[in-house]
Amino acid sequence: MDTFRKLAGRTKFWLFVIFVLSCTDLALAEKWSSPVQLVTFWSGINPRWMPATEDEYWKESDRKKVIEYCEQFATKSSASDLLPVIVGDLKAHPSVIRTFVYTWLVMNWNETAVISILNRYYTGSDSEERRVAGDFIAAIEENRREKNP
Repeated sequence: MDTFRKLAGRTKFWLFVIFVLSCTDLALAEKWSSPVQLVTFWSGINPRWMPATEDEYWKESDRKKVIEYCEQFATKSSASDLLPVIVGDLKAHPSVIRTFVYTWLVMNWNETAVISILNRYYTGSDSEERRVAGDFIAAIEENRREKNP
């Protein structure tokens, strides 16, 4: 009987270890990675320019670097190609930091084209897509008001 208890105790221990390791692997596997269509965009952003966590504030100098990069990237990219991917990324993996970065990119594309694309999401039936599109539309409208008070 003592041998059985020792064996049962060891089995419970190893089951616990396996469980912990599998949870760790799952957590690592769920870490965000850029959609394939946006790898070029994200590879141009130095990770040191970004807050380390969603709760940290941006350093002003780093924020300006990201904004400048987004302005430059917008000139050589297409809203019609990337905006659907961006909406899908934020729908699948909501992030305050990535929302800011994507907003700085979106605000540098042709406003008419961007609004046209976003309206398809904003008037659609998917609540998460409506939320993402609404955030972008609100930022564009705010930017418009600041430029033309």
